[in-house]
Amino acid sequence: LLGAFLCGCGGAAEDPQGGAEAAVLADMSFMADIAQNVAGDRLAVSALLPAGADPHSFEPTPQDAKRVAACRAVVINSTGLIPLIDDLIEGVASKDLLVIEAAAGLPGSAEDPHLWLDPLSVVGYAENIAAGFAALDPDGGAVYRAQAASYASELRALDTWIADQVAT
Repeated sequence: LLGAFLCGCGGAAEDPQGGAEAAVLADMSFMADIAQNVAGDRLAVSALLPAGADPHSFEPTPQDAKRVAACRAVVINSTGLIPLIDDLIEGVASKDLLVIEAAAGLPGSAEDPHLWLDPLSVVGYAENIAAGFAALDPDGGAVYRAQAASYASELRALDTWIADQVAT
């Protein structure tokens, strides 16, 4: 049914914040922010779930399906965390859609879906996203790696600041 709906709907999906279609969708708003820091000006990133939305009660809409079908890549925390997003991606995505797992290979990612709360774990997210973006846009590979490195410096500084605050 979803496939029939998508075939009958024309036009480009629009970013919910207005403007052009996003080249990249992220599962959550925090992931969209991380991905946009890596993408810089080369790719537009938006979140599938709006800020403040509860991923545990997420119910995909036909508009969500259109947005996934229209994007070039999806950045998710990890497969299996939000099964309805996994199902949505699998149900409407083309073979060419790149799915980037930000937490792939990070220690503890299988046990803790909240690694994004640790700035040092987000460094790993940024590196994984940069590698995914480089696969999507090989000409921008050096830009994505540089953006991820710059963002990693900010994250390490944030981690030091947090440790200093806790110490006081």
